Amino acid sequence: MIVTVHGGRAARSHPWLLHQLSQSLGLGATPLSPLPETVRFLDELNWACAQSTMSAAGALGAGGELLVIPEYSAMKRAFAAGWPVPDYARFFNANIKEDERHALIMETAAHSLAQLGHDGNDFLAGAIRVLNARVSYYDRLASRSRSKE
Repeated sequence: MIVTVHGGRAARSHPWLLHQLSQSLGLGATPLSPLPETVRFLDELNWACAQSTMSAAGALGAGGELLVIPEYSAMKRAFAAGWPVPDYARFFNANIKEDERHALIMETAAHSLAQLGHDGNDFLAGAIRVLNARVSYYDRLASRSRSKE
């Protein structure tokens, strides 16, 4: 496999695809920094992953990769309906495909860990923790958006 690198980014990597999407949106090289809501969500994800291997599998699999698929699919449909000009499809298609693959990897890993005697309740706890954090994240983003109207 040949990997083409542009400015230190692999051509099909998430950062490069995000860079291309931001360029097509006219954002240019605007530096980005995470919102407090994002930092809080990532702190919750980190906490869940640090609890146990099974908690991490639940947080990253069911609470992460699996849930991103319908989110990105909805965003892709929104771009298609409301702003079809930017080059969004490459970003969303690549991410959806990889997230499907990653979700399957996490599911397989969790199943294997359970077969080795790891506690399935830890998987469930990690998934629930991150699912709740994701709901809070979107609620806080919605509040932020409403406060700017």
